[in-house]
Amino acid sequence: DCQGLRLLPDCRVEGAYGFVGVTLKQEAIRLENVDEVRANLPLHGAGLAVSIGGELERGATLDIALALVGKRAAARSEVSRDQLVGQCTGATHFVRAATVGAFVMSTGQRAKATTAVEILSIGAGASSESDKQVKSRDGNVAQCQKGTSSDEQPPDQCGALVRLDLAVLGQPVPTFEHERAAAICPKGFVLDGEKCTRSDSATVHPCQASQINECFDQCDRGEPRSCTLLSAMLATGQGVAKNVDRARKLAHGACEAGYSDGCVWLGTIDDEARQHEKAVASYERACAAGSGRGCTLLAAMVRVGRGLAADSGRARQLLERGCASGDVEACVVLEGGEPLGVGDDERDRRALAQAKRACEQGKPRGCATLGVYYAYGIGVEPDPVRGYSVLSQECEQKKNPFACIQQYTAMFYGIGTGTEDDGPWRRRQSLSKLNEVCDKAGSFTSSKAERDALCAASKSLDLWEVIQYPETLPNRELACDGADYGRACYIVGRVYDRGLAGAKRDVVKARAAHQAACLRGIAPSCAYWADALVAEGATVDDAVLRKLYDRGCTEARVGCGALGDRHRDGKGVTRDPNKALDLYRRGCSAGPYRQYDVAAQDEVACLRLGALHETGRQVPRDLGKAAEAYAFGCRGGGGEACLHTAKLFDHLPDKSKEHFGDAGKVYRRACKHGSKEGCAKAPAP
Repeated sequence: DCQGLRLLPDCRVEGAYGFVGVTLKQEAIRLENVDEVRANLPLHGAGLAVSIGGELERGATLDIALALVGKRAAARSEVSRDQLVGQCTGATHFVRAATVGAFVMSTGQRAKATTAVEILSIGAGASSESDKQVKSRDGNVAQCQKGTSSDEQPPDQCGALVRLDLAVLGQPVPTFEHERAAAICPKGFVLDGEKCTRSDSATVHPCQASQINECFDQCDRGEPRSCTLLSAMLATGQGVAKNVDRARKLAHGACEAGYSDGCVWLGTIDDEARQHEKAVASYERACAAGSGRGCTLLAAMVRVGRGLAADSGRARQLLERGCASGDVEACVVLEGGEPLGVGDDERDRRALAQAKRACEQGKPRGCATLGVYYAYGIGVEPDPVRGYSVLSQECEQKKNPFACIQQYTAMFYGIGTGTEDDGPWRRRQSLSKLNEVCDKAGSFTSSKAERDALCAASKSLDLWEVIQYPETLPNRELACDGADYGRACYIVGRVYDRGLAGAKRDVVKARAAHQAACLRGIAPSCAYWADALVAEGATVDDAVLRKLYDRGCTEARVGCGALGDRHRDGKGVTRDPNKALDLYRRGCSAGPYRQYDVAAQDEVACLRLGALHETGRQVPRDLGKAAEAYAFGCRGGGGEACLHTAKLFDHLPDKSKEHFGDAGKVYRRACKHGSKEGCAKAPAP
């Protein structure tokens, strides 16, 4: 009945709570009657209301001061009843997040205003008078003052739970607080500032999206949640005429009032208007205030260098903060960004578990990722048919656009379809389906940024489209000359560095295209730019080459082999064979760019890793692992990798043998990709 709160200590669900620190924030809340005491203190309010009810009737108040230093949150947007474990009879909600710090509850007088500092000082006092006033306290305010926004745990004696964020079992939780603020209080009460009060006595309160006039009225009164909700509606045109200028003004006001969701929406509006520097500033403000969504969106900009210098290390830190703040998408991206493939079994299993959780919570990207992991064997034995089935079900039954993109990409390569030949019909069909995803992007989302992202992803096979239809190459070159289409430059660069689509290899053109793509945030092009500089014999500081290879390796797992060779040989860096081994493992793994360029894998890394396992240098000799490493490079179109795969064919796992067919076919593949020895050993077709 929402009139009280009862904890079920023996009921639990899989998962953990992360923590993010914030700059110390102090709040004061005044409760003036027994109804407010019960509504705002559901755990002990009923008993407290009885003990001080007489005082409240005679003009006393219950004043609460909060010293907030951070938030513990679970990266779960939904929990179903069948996921509960233990004694869970009667369970209705789960604790999604909790604000932590210290608090003091003391009695005051309605005729006398008070502040958080004054209440906290009463709580810190040692006089008999202060003891009479204080009704409850927890945590040490002096210790809380030591907290910073970079803390990974709250300061000692400052970890009291001061506010709980509950979510209903079996129902998805909206991403933003302002989307659920109207339902926080018990029936008959509304949120006035930071306390629940009777709806007939509230000064301001969060509006509901269905009550447009109420939203305008509450926003005019300065209620930040209502302004943010109204801003989102005006920005997208949902339920009200679209007005981006007014939406921005309202979001700006909410942000300036200290409401982090307002800062997130302000950043989103500015980002879509290509005011990237302004967007960065708003996301930074939201992230620092504890908004997981703000951290995740800022990480996306930092990763590609939009509005500020690209910094993959900082992007990862921001994703970690976003995940710890409870943003599920940050957790999915974070796990997906870890090295996957040969030598990272434990990390792969964690990534698979995270993708499963995200999919169970109804996250479209999580389900698409899960299908890819099954198909390519990330964290589990490769099962292309199962992976394709997951993607197909998500795409065709649930209209999940992210799964559609991965399904049609798998269709193009014949992965899990039972038709792994290079039949032109299947490729044309997949390209047509991918184009449909872009054409229908508007039906999936009203966000321009998300529509653009879907279209960009749906063009993931542009390189192969150019190979099939060479007449489209000039269009890609024109697109590369545009301001923002870095992927077109990547495609042009790959055409010229590999001599595809009837074009002759041209190192100069490849270098220029990859340079443009790298500067526009396409990470693998940074490594290919370095390759082109080396191929040209250009005089370049080795530190510059290392930086380019490092970005390609860190963000796309391309260039790791070349970078590893530098650490192996001590070229420009301290010689470190173990660092080289780590880089080879990273390069010989399922990088994110494989989905639209199967040859974007690092053959050098796979060759080096395979050789180490084959010879027993640095690692125990293991011909099975050597064969797997070579096979990974072979799948990316590496002729030498295919040659070594054929030689160790008998040591491959059964799934890989099924993929390649037999050693003779692998020799033919090696020949096709430039291996003279492969041609000599390949049987006649």
